[in-house]
Amino acid sequence: MGISKEALRQTFRDAASSFDEFRRERQAERAQYYERVFHAPTALLARAIAPEASDALMARLGKTS
Repeated sequence: MGISKEALRQTFRDAASSFDEFRRERQAERAQYYERVFHAPTALLARAIAPEASDALMARLGKTS
């Protein structure tokens, strides 16, 4: 990525965020894109995109499993 681990950590600290939060945001964006473009079922997308946290992704999208 062209950035040191410490510089990346500092960037997240400055933004009052974390890599995990960044990852969760990107997962939600990807799921919303696939819902919109491919009309894929949200539950299926959540399990495919975040198998370890599909319920959390569903909640982030405002859906129930």
